[in-house]
Amino acid sequence: MNDTENPAGEMPPAREATQPPGAGSMTRKRVAKAGAWSLVGHAADQGTRFAGSVVFSWLLAPEVFGLMTIVNVFMRGLAMFSDLGLGLNIIQSKRGEDPGFLRTAWTIQIARAALIAGIASLCAWPLAAAKGEWGLLWYLPAAAFGTILAGFKATTVFTLNRRLDMKRSTAIDVSGALIAMTATIGLAYWWRSIWALIVGGWIGTAVLVAMSHAMVPGPAMRFQFDRGASRELLHFGKWIFISTILTFLATYAGDIVMSMFMTAATLGIYTRASLVSRGVTEVVTVVANRVLLPVYSEIIRTNASGLRGQVFKIRAGLMALTLPPACALVVFGPEIVGLLYPENMAAAGEFLPVLGVGTLFSVILLPSSNVLLASGDSYRHMLLQSTRSAAAVVAMFIGGYAGLSMDGQPFCGVTMSQPMGLVMGFAASSFAYYPMLAWAIRPYKTWMPLLDLSAVAASAAVIAAGLWLKDLAI
Repeated sequence: MNDTENPAGEMPPAREATQPPGAGSMTRKRVAKAGAWSLVGHAADQGTRFAGSVVFSWLLAPEVFGLMTIVNVFMRGLAMFSDLGLGLNIIQSKRGEDPGFLRTAWTIQIARAALIAGIASLCAWPLAAAKGEWGLLWYLPAAAFGTILAGFKATTVFTLNRRLDMKRSTAIDVSGALIAMTATIGLAYWWRSIWALIVGGWIGTAVLVAMSHAMVPGPAMRFQFDRGASRELLHFGKWIFISTILTFLATYAGDIVMSMFMTAATLGIYTRASLVSRGVTEVVTVVANRVLLPVYSEIIRTNASGLRGQVFKIRAGLMALTLPPACALVVFGPEIVGLLYPENMAAAGEFLPVLGVGTLFSVILLPSSNVLLASGDSYRHMLLQSTRSAAAVVAMFIGGYAGLSMDGQPFCGVTMSQPMGLVMGFAASSFAYYPMLAWAIRPYKTWMPLLDLSAVAASAAVIAAGLWLKDLAI
């Protein structure tokens, strides 16, 4: 359903099934199986990354992580600002299995990777001068080389998603991640520099590219340019552009603003705390995108009148699972950091409880917005993403200014500084967009202010009790 068909965001009527008997059940089984493998793959990937991050924290200096964050955010920004949606097109196109179509997509993918690498190399000097970190003159082009390597990944990997063959896709991703992490840890042990992370990235990318050609059935890749295929690919891609820009800003607004005002060392310490807090949020994000979206869509198609009740049950269940760890981050943030990281990362323990507050609101509110995409209301979803991005930037600038003005003064149990103000602003942005969320989902009768308020109140009570018991123990 597009926006012109549903301009008011009203609930679409339930549609009668037109599939043969048993077909819907088989489809749901395939989707459930694919979703399970996706969650397994995500859990394995995040577990590998988190374990590697802890090990790296004991081997590398904080400023290494700060510099790598700058490089990664810049490269991801270029990648998302030039996104053509090649994978999505292959998944949904009638020609998605056609060799000429796949090879044309592969050719365009390589050309796009070369373009990104060229732009990144040209931007290395201005970025290094702006940050006063002249090592970026070498780090950014080196990271760009990894982008060129990634461009050679066989586009047949997208046919795995098309066929819902997530078992093979997950095996490739997890194997590549484990090999890359093992190699990177070895390099970090010997080199103790940012080059371990960069070269480790090359190794991981090269492994994934090799596996995509060797382990995925389909036509062999070679350079080919089919005019009809290229027109379809590029026409589809232009509609992905705005969406990916908004997604990038919503996802990385915090890292962008942090990198503008924090030193490399402070930014590196912040990323260690952020990694822990995002672990909880990403569980909700993955469940929302890979499980709730198809579930909500199915409910809207078959029993739209029951949507509110089902959303309530799903959200309440997710909160029961994710709010306890979010509360634990607020109460035991310094202790968690002390357990995981070396002494030179101790300042991350000051950031983690604040980020935990943001995580708490995120796990309460994030699952609500999937109703919009499930209903085909991309317009309201776009407005919501825009508001989230703007709220993050504005809140962080206000927080940074307040932190600078109150430098050294106590506030809400923390000592204020500009970095702390930025982090507090970022945490506040996780609920600052709530009025827009309420407006966006209200036509679908899934705005539940009483549930939201109850979750916040219960979490506040648990946190207060936890801090009181912690003080008694000390």
